[in-house]
Amino acid sequence: KTLRLDWSATLSRRRRPVIDSTKPTTTMSVKLASGNRVQATFNKNSLCSDVYRFVEFEMVQSLGCDLDAEVPSFDLFAAYPPKLLLDDDKETLEAAGLHNAAVTQRIKKQD
Repeated sequence: KTLRLDWSATLSRRRRPVIDSTKPTTTMSVKLASGNRVQATFNKNSLCSDVYRFVEFEMVQSLGCDLDAEVPSFDLFAAYPPKLLLDDDKETLEAAGLHNAAVTQRIKKQD
């Protein structure tokens, strides 16, 4: 399966994080499935789903694709032992315990 978002949702959501400089921040290091590592700063009240959108953005950027390009489905894991980071529009990074976290991307196996 691949993740496909409609064009308007893709443009508004697939991006680098937008930071509110008046609120606390945290830096995350993400190891992409390609082996590349990227870092991003998020507000602590950013949502876990924001990390997924950032990783999607990095995937299409590294491939030179359009923002609406299909990307493989993937999971993100934090800490050791690996804990699945849910693509959640409700849980904040702070609530998930992701302060200065290292996150690893794993492409889902296709059925």
